[in-house]
Amino acid sequence: MPSSSLVSDPFLGSSRAPIVIPIAPTSSRAKGKAPEVSAASTDPVAEVSPVQATGQSKFKLSECFRPRSPLAPLFAEGLPAAYIPRWRITPSTVIDTPERVNALRDENVGLLSELKTSQTVATELRCQVVNTEKKLLEREQKERAWQDEKEHLLADVKYYKEAASVSAADVEISYANLGVAKDDSQKLAIERHWLLSQGFGLFLSAFSQSEEFKGSLERVYRAYRDVGYQSGLKDGYSYSSQGLKTKETPHYNSMAKKHLAKLDEEFGGKTPILLVKITDNPLMSLGELKSLLEPAGPSSPKSLSGDD
Repeated sequence: MPSSSLVSDPFLGSSRAPIVIPIAPTSSRAKGKAPEVSAASTDPVAEVSPVQATGQSKFKLSECFRPRSPLAPLFAEGLPAAYIPRWRITPSTVIDTPERVNALRDENVGLLSELKTSQTVATELRCQVVNTEKKLLEREQKERAWQDEKEHLLADVKYYKEAASVSAADVEISYANLGVAKDDSQKLAIERHWLLSQGFGLFLSAFSQSEEFKGSLERVYRAYRDVGYQSGLKDGYSYSSQGLKTKETPHYNSMAKKHLAKLDEEFGGKTPILLVKITDNPLMSLGELKSLLEPAGPSSPKSLSGDD
């Protein structure tokens, strides 16, 4: 049996591959004693795997599950428990009995099964990590979109608040203007009512009592009187030459003085029909008032004598 043969790695082939037990060192053979494992001849006790005991390269199960993402620790509970070998052996330990070899082989078989299970779990966890990272990325994108939308909404709210503030100020100004307009309208209505019910009458009365109007009317009256006097003299000479007496002359009227006095009295106390129409309807429209005030055309009284 070669002294350099080592236990086959169960991870590289079948778990039932032949296992060669290493030969004890030459110094032990010279004494003719069976190799033994004693506490004095071994290194300080350390927990190592059977693979390390055979001299193969060191293998650490935890290296298969190095975190690939910040989210990997979240799934640590899904990993199998760390492998702890049942044999307290060191690299210098000699496996000298078939029972110990079989025990190591059985332990390696269980370790291989656990490794495969761990690889399956790791694959599933990597898929979960990828999916979770994808969901996290989508969530971050949605949050950024929500943040942008929030900023737009805040800008819109600010704009509408400013617009509402301006509108409220405009409404207050409009209400103030409306109040002024209502006051002005009410004032105009009162003034209009006074003008139609009293103003025109007071104006006409003041005008008729003015010295200017009285003087003009007096001059017209005297002119008419002078014209009548001259016409009377002319007609009187004509009628006298004809031998007609006073009562026999045309246009003789013994009631002329009384009639003149009556007309003079009526003229001073009579209200014009136009003024009566205006004062009786103080709510008439402006068009109706204009139609009443339109002149009917110039007119002049007939000559007393009928001559030019």
